[in-house]
Amino acid sequence: MLFGTVADPIAIVAGTKTFRLSPLPFDVKTTATTRFKKGTIDEIVKGAGVKVDGVYDGLAFIAEEIQFTNNPSDPPTFAIDGIASNVQPASVVVDGKTIALTPATVYKKKNDAAAKFEDLKNGAKVEIEAVKVNGQLFANTVTIKEPASGSASVRASSASVPTIR
Repeated sequence: MLFGTVADPIAIVAGTKTFRLSPLPFDVKTTATTRFKKGTIDEIVKGAGVKVDGVYDGLAFIAEEIQFTNNPSDPPTFAIDGIASNVQPASVVVDGKTIALTPATVYKKKNDAAAKFEDLKNGAKVEIEAVKVNGQLFANTVTIKEPASGSASVRASSASVPTIR
């Protein structure tokens, strides 16, 4: 995975682009199968911030996926790790931050298996990918890394309960 800024696009050939990723000393090439997140191939312009996943073929880095990191029309994402508390249908608190849950929030387990809101419990270890819009965090994805451990209950024998007369 590479992070950087597009220096100068070098070549545009049949719907693909080759560009230099500053400050790295080699070229990045897109292919017909390169996937784009938060932007399109047309947004590979000088100054664009990108994260590139792919493979180095000895001459250039072949991009499998390019994610634009400074697209002004797309709010930045945040990763928040911690223990879930105050779980409600519309929000959860993690690491002291209240994160809104919406119908578009995707829930999954650590192995990428599907999950649902009902699987999110107080005490679960979670990783949340969220966006901040107008000062409020909204969860895109909630990954339940470890379910809440056990359940608490209170028990007492009748001999230990005081009788009030």
